[in-house]
Amino acid sequence: MSAGIDRRKALLMLAGSAAGPLLSGCSSAKSSPAGSTALPVVRWGFFRNFQPVYVGVEKGFFREAGVDVQLTGSFNSGPAVVQAAGTGQLDAGHSAITGIAEAAAAGVKVAGVADSQTEFGDAPLQQWFVRNDSPIKTAADLRGKKIGTNALSGSFYYTALIALGKAGLTKDDVQFVLLPHERQGQALLSRQIDVAGIIDPYSVQLAKDSSARLLFTGATVLGERQFSLVFFTRDFIQKSPKAVRGFLTGYRKTIQFMHDNPAEATTIMASRLGLQPSDMVSHRYTTDALVRPADVQFWVDTMREYGELKTAPHLSAADILDLTFNA
Repeated sequence: MSAGIDRRKALLMLAGSAAGPLLSGCSSAKSSPAGSTALPVVRWGFFRNFQPVYVGVEKGFFREAGVDVQLTGSFNSGPAVVQAAGTGQLDAGHSAITGIAEAAAAGVKVAGVADSQTEFGDAPLQQWFVRNDSPIKTAADLRGKKIGTNALSGSFYYTALIALGKAGLTKDDVQFVLLPHERQGQALLSRQIDVAGIIDPYSVQLAKDSSARLLFTGATVLGERQFSLVFFTRDFIQKSPKAVRGFLTGYRKTIQFMHDNPAEATTIMASRLGLQPSDMVSHRYTTDALVRPADVQFWVDTMREYGELKTAPHLSAADILDLTFNA
């Protein structure tokens, strides 16, 4: 964790809530079928978050494209996945652009190669909830409040900072509480936090509870904005570019399958995450899951605006992307 993060006001609540890997030396989630040694292996960092990779593994699209994707580990956030990749435990994963940028600034050699999550006005992903009896009506009411966030280098953290800034507040006016998405709903309803910042399927679950209401979304704060990317380690890209292309072929085929077969895709995704299909919603992606360099630069600039990336003052979007595959 960077010195900048150490200075932030973070209240760690509940044992085991800090984002980090729980690796056991083998896949802790269901992997590709046995007999996969003939194909190049991609060790994909697993955490309980909506991700097309899980559907692609189940449908065999990656193997058809010539790669064996193995779901590896168990993580609480994308930035934690990036850090594990940096220590050689993984080859790929998905993370907030801010998490990738912070890792790159610290010398972790990873590169974004495809869209993972983008805010669209008609399909917001990041959502912030308060209790129904809360006096909080807008971001301007958040002074002195506890805001749940799954990482202090992720998109939820920085989007919340932007929302606070628009309301005339700063990070020093609130307390950020580190909690994985799946635990924030209960923490909100039990009054351990005042605001839950979560993504589906957990936002869908909380929206069904009459005790909670929506405060704002990432789309209302950011507009249409890419905020999370599929990444690979640069070492893997250099050694196995064909495997990266194969992975992206399977990934894009999966996204098209999910668009054409939403019911089946939802069932697979829910099973993989241990949830009910009714908790799932469809996601939208950029055309061909392409990276948007301008959005990546937006996040780099945002981090610098909030005092981060001091060890890498010249870091830019080009330093954390590999656009070779952006076609």
